[in-house]
Amino acid sequence: MRYLLYLILSLTLLNSCKKEEPIIVEANNSIADDLKLIIAQEKIDALGQCCVKCICTQSMGYGKDYSFPGDNFVRIGNMTYNLNKLEYYTIWTFGTAPDTEKRLILWFPQ
Repeated sequence: MRYLLYLILSLTLLNSCKKEEPIIVEANNSIADDLKLIIAQEKIDALGQCCVKCICTQSMGYGKDYSFPGDNFVRIGNMTYNLNKLEYYTIWTFGTAPDTEKRLILWFPQ
């Protein structure tokens, strides 16, 4: 009888314990979110893309048509780039006052 009482008490204690739920962290678009924040804080006018170890020319007006379609991708004009491959970024200012354009240049491997 004593064993039965211990068994019932043990089962009651086990059922009363809460089970921990797993913590789910979503970070699908974290690089894009960081870039959006930089664009807002730095008042960026356009985006540009260049490859590391390349000589890139940037012209005013190019890169104003951009979006972040999701899954860490950025679209600049009609080209889409994977932000998971982004090496670094720089901010350049083009033109002379009063016609200047602040641009975020995204550097990708060659």
